[in-house]
Amino acid sequence: MNIKNLTITLPCELGTKVWCVSEKACMGDLTGGCLGCYSMDNTGNCYHPGRIAREKEFSIEMLNDFGKMVFLTKEEAEQAIEDMKESDEIC
Repeated sequence: MNIKNLTITLPCELGTKVWCVSEKACMGDLTGGCLGCYSMDNTGNCYHPGRIAREKEFSIEMLNDFGKMVFLTKEEAEQAIEDMKESDEIC
């Protein structure tokens, strides 16, 4: 089967501002410490339980998460966070 001319329709243009649901992170690190942290990654950033909506530029890598963790509006992202809380997916 030849799939050379396969095209997809993107939900928005590349580079468009979108809202992503992600873990809350703070600027605390191993030396400065941060009250309330429950884990740190290998760069020393710490994370708090829960999720937050963050604005980012849309890239092709986000396509599979569009409508699940990536949204066109902040309101849609915040609603997804609330839905996750109700279904016990996050703290």
